[in-house]
Amino acid sequence: MELFPSSPKKYDVFVSYKGGDTQINFINNLNSALTQAGIKIYIDSALTEAANISGWYTRSNKNQSQVIEKMVGDVLEMLELRFPKELKSKDLSEKHFRSLKKVSVEGCTSLKEFALSSDKMESLELKNAGIEQLHSSIGLSSNLRYLNLEGLRFQNVPNELSSLTSLVELRISDCKELVLEKQKLQALFDGLRSLRLLHLKDCSNLLELPENISVLSKLCELRLDGSGVETLPESIKHLSLLEILSLENCLNLRQLPELPTTIKELTAANCKSLVTVPTLKTLATMMTGREKFVSFENCTKLDGSSLCRIAEGAELSSMNAAFQNVFVRSKGASGASCHNYNFVKVCSPGSRVPEQFTYRSRESSFKVKIPSHSNILGMVLSVLISPSEGIKNHGARIFCQCYDADGRKVGYATRWFHEATKDLKGDHVFVWYDALHFDSIVKSLKEQEIIFEFFVANELGERDVLNVLPKECGVRLIFDSELHNLLRNLQLDFESKWELGLRLGSELGLELGSELRLELESQQHRAI
Repeated sequence: MELFPSSPKKYDVFVSYKGGDTQINFINNLNSALTQAGIKIYIDSALTEAANISGWYTRSNKNQSQVIEKMVGDVLEMLELRFPKELKSKDLSEKHFRSLKKVSVEGCTSLKEFALSSDKMESLELKNAGIEQLHSSIGLSSNLRYLNLEGLRFQNVPNELSSLTSLVELRISDCKELVLEKQKLQALFDGLRSLRLLHLKDCSNLLELPENISVLSKLCELRLDGSGVETLPESIKHLSLLEILSLENCLNLRQLPELPTTIKELTAANCKSLVTVPTLKTLATMMTGREKFVSFENCTKLDGSSLCRIAEGAELSSMNAAFQNVFVRSKGASGASCHNYNFVKVCSPGSRVPEQFTYRSRESSFKVKIPSHSNILGMVLSVLISPSEGIKNHGARIFCQCYDADGRKVGYATRWFHEATKDLKGDHVFVWYDALHFDSIVKSLKEQEIIFEFFVANELGERDVLNVLPKECGVRLIFDSELHNLLRNLQLDFESKWELGLRLGSELGLELGSELRLELESQQHRAI
């Protein structure tokens, strides 16, 4: 529904009809309903014959009025009001609607001030409009759930924004002139406690987040890409539903605090000032039905301790994923509905495949002997890649394919990530655990020896274009005998560790033993 034409008008709706009393009654009731909805109507009774409105006529004008009023309200609720790009501020003139739910002024570059509101508005799209000021009336849209302020030219967020207590999604991105002070954000967070998604991307004047970010207890996604933040508040670890944290191109970011255990995706690519990363073992805590993706691509200033913590986090996450997938396979075999498989993908600067990998080679293809009488739960793969012009120009996808001694494929090829890697700044280590790849190998494995071949292809999957070979490759087998080691390292309390151990022991036919129980109890006492 488009209200304002390119040339300004005094009315929002133009109605023409020709007919007798029935049409007049209908038009009068329609006029009344539209007026109550805040829409200005112009009626021309002599231009065209009224549309056929059979089915709406009733003998009672009062009933007809109620039907029409409800009809107008229902139509307005279903429509998304889109304005033409030529829209100007004077065309809105502080309009307030009663029933309108969706409004979009996307791309209206001539619109300098926005002053439209609605009692029932749930979605407001202001992306790339020329808005320099948000009117205080925005606070009247108390039912608003989605607000997009991307690409606006305004300098300040109105205080009334904190009145939008129903807001679930707030997108503020690429607002070059916007100043987001810590105190302003603190007041904003206090009011917007229903937020599940918060984007503050490419806001170079955003330097710091307040500690009260922890009040956003429903927040699932936080994207600060391209902002000016130097660190994150310690209280971020209390966001117990946060799954996505994106910090890509945060050039001033120097350190990270402890992060929530619920994180599924942590992207900190191109954070060239980042030096310190905390333990990432916390990210291994919650693995059921999750894919863990962690990228520190081109974070070239990370210190040695942080690189070790990243490797340890990748190791523990992969191990826990493999053990948790025991439950997935068990439920699948019984025909019951089961969780999705757990996957792990990690990227960081580095000069060697992590030392935890039992099999390492400078060759891109090598044999791995599977120990007899062993219960393997998974395989973790790793590759060391150097930058090259071919990768920069064509992108790189990293694959692994297994073969038997006769050269026949065993299982399907697995890749590190679905997106191609391009502009690497120095050597990088890629680590991944693919449960489905492991299953495909186990199903077709007939020998105790497997050949692992790692290769790099372009974005289209073509191997011969780049002529790039990995500098080092690694394979790490995960065995059921590592259960005790897993329980020792998981960042869980004693009761949770012991319960998990008993469940896994029951599935795998393993006993935990009293010594392990005493060790885990002692571990918890030391932590307290």
